[in-house]
Amino acid sequence: MGYRETEEIGGYIGLDRYDLPILHENAVALNCGRNCLRYLINAKKIRKILLPYFLCGSVRESCIKEGVEIRYYHIDEGFKPSGLTPDQDEWIYLVNYYGQLTAKEIGGYRDRYGKVIIDNAQAYFEMPVQGTDTLYTCRKFFGVADGAFLYTD
Repeated sequence: MGYRETEEIGGYIGLDRYDLPILHENAVALNCGRNCLRYLINAKKIRKILLPYFLCGSVRESCIKEGVEIRYYHIDEGFKPSGLTPDQDEWIYLVNYYGQLTAKEIGGYRDRYGKVIIDNAQAYFEMPVQGTDTLYTCRKFFGVADGAFLYTD
């Protein structure tokens, strides 16, 4: 069997054990999504970033801890970016909230703006678009203490 469930722990999802290969085994494995972002900030020397207003506070906190200047943008009713106007040296942090962004759309943002990070924390089973920095977290989908994956060059 590939999947075996253990007992629940209090009010939390039970811990899972897996015997099958990991979906993102070719990515950089880190302990959490915050550290995927911090890894990128340091590796790419990111100093300015555009974040959506509708976002987990840990992303903002990670940027602040790394000394990154933050600006914000709005999203529309389809959870897609609205009114993006990045500066030339500014990165765009795009959240694929529920897998609403297609690979073609992600590639379009990357081709248009260049400096794009895709947050697939809530879209674990979406595969990364080639040549696009993409991060994933595990605990929103599986009964694990933590874990994250990062695709980057």
